[in-house]
Amino acid sequence: MISNYPLHLPEDQTPGHCLATFSTAITCMALELGTYVDLQMRAKFGDGWFGAIEAKRKAEKPHYKISYSCYDFSWLFSEPTRNTDSPIRALLPTGIHRFFQDMDQLRDMRNRWYHDHNPHNINELRKALDLVAYIAEKCGLELADNIKPVIDRVKQLKAGTYDKAETSTSKPQEINEIPHSHQPMKQAAVGAKWIGIKGEKKLELRSSGTLVDINEGINVTAALTEWQRDRYLPLWQKLEIDWLWVDTNGAVAAYVDGDLLMVGEFGADAVQVEQDPFAKFLLKSSYSHSGKFFFDTESETPLNLEILDATTKQTISKAFDLVEENEIMRLTWDGDLISFTESGAVYIGKVSSASWFTDHFLLPTHP
Repeated sequence: MISNYPLHLPEDQTPGHCLATFSTAITCMALELGTYVDLQMRAKFGDGWFGAIEAKRKAEKPHYKISYSCYDFSWLFSEPTRNTDSPIRALLPTGIHRFFQDMDQLRDMRNRWYHDHNPHNINELRKALDLVAYIAEKCGLELADNIKPVIDRVKQLKAGTYDKAETSTSKPQEINEIPHSHQPMKQAAVGAKWIGIKGEKKLELRSSGTLVDINEGINVTAALTEWQRDRYLPLWQKLEIDWLWVDTNGAVAAYVDGDLLMVGEFGADAVQVEQDPFAKFLLKSSYSHSGKFFFDTESETPLNLEILDATTKQTISKAFDLVEENEIMRLTWDGDLISFTESGAVYIGKVSSASWFTDHFLLPTHP
């Protein structure tokens, strides 16, 4: 089978190149894998195989949204992962630990990339392409070989070793190169990509938790409000941040895994930022529900629903109503349970670390 959908080779780390690379990679996978599935299913069940499956799903779930193509990425990855009786599963690798969970993870990545601007960076692109390559290799797709040059290019961009052709050596202006006379821009949330220029106040966070103003050469830890000291200082230490930049609004920028992010606020005069839950730090674990169980998708361990505090219990109840079975849910660093579904982002509610899975939170939270 020929995988002839052209993959985008990124020229730089800008969101446009990252999104183009991600989009062409998953589209190529959907076309190649969808073609294989279609040929196999037609041979076994005839030309009406796709319509028969969709009619069955609609009968099982009255609110099921009918799909129109087996080449659609969402359908191709949802049908076998959400339905253990799906005939498509027989065409996919068997005996590979967590293969269908990996397919679910890639589907979740796709939803986040299309409904949340934050993942559009070179680090998240590398993670996504590695997963695409793994699934392609296990499915025997030509994409597994075709994507190797793309991953190599991403590695070069991350390492800063990629040189463009002589005719395009001029570096595109980055957001952080806006003249310093520009007014600081409003940030989205703690964990969101930093917007605009970094602040001129540069702070060093020492291992003791002390903050030192580099320009002034003085300890400025006392300038933190009680709220900031309790909420953000432990976060900065947990993220192992060394340097922070504070703008005139009191918003704090820092590099986390190579990306410049908004990580908190500094000082009594800091302008409060409305915290967009879909732009915050996301914790590593993911969650789903099926039947009467709400569980961690990695270990498949169910949450003990009998010992939840009132706020967490209410949020879990909403999860059963708002999110389809086996749909991926994620937690923000401060306890917002959210989901990036096919149709958009869904806010579910707050949960407390005390009522949650052990060691799933960066820091203790309270509803």
